[in-house]
Amino acid sequence: MRAVVLWRLAIRNTALHRTAGRRTPYVSGGACWGLALLLFQQTFLGALWERRDAGLPLHAWLIDLKRLVLENLLHSSRILQDEVEILNAFVRRTDDGGDCAEMLLGEFAGMVEGAEFLTLSTLHSAKGREFPLVFMFGVDDGRLPRSRSTAREIAEQRRLFYVGFTRAKDEVHIMHTRGSPSPFVSELRARLQDSQQK
Repeated sequence: MRAVVLWRLAIRNTALHRTAGRRTPYVSGGACWGLALLLFQQTFLGALWERRDAGLPLHAWLIDLKRLVLENLLHSSRILQDEVEILNAFVRRTDDGGDCAEMLLGEFAGMVEGAEFLTLSTLHSAKGREFPLVFMFGVDDGRLPRSRSTAREIAEQRRLFYVGFTRAKDEVHIMHTRGSPSPFVSELRARLQDSQQK
């Protein structure tokens, strides 16, 4: 769970909003709703900004964020009960004795360095990032590009393939089912063979 998920939890329609000690009723679709949402966004983003130290213990960060920003929202809405349970379960995992007790905010946010971690990413979210070693899985015909894609969709999926391919600083490994590589893999293989012959 990342801040984006917490954000999604918090902006759902709830009965009350608390900002700077005031309770503001939400009126969905009205001016009051817009003002309450704006106040919440400022509070939420301010809390995230003030607590952005990668060295903070994750448990303390979650408890603090929940207490300062999310608590009234999470407990005032029945539709958020599943999310409340998920958040509480994760908070328990970060407490003493939990399997994530030693986790720091930087690890949770993916801001770690060294060889002791693995970053999983979609092709979409890999854009602008770089890694020493990249493994691309499932690059099969019918998956990339998807079966029955339009010409425009194929062009977009080709662009995404090359986004993933170019994330590697040193090595890229492309995994596909034997005998069923993506046409993009076949194109790449042909280009590499042409460049070696020149």
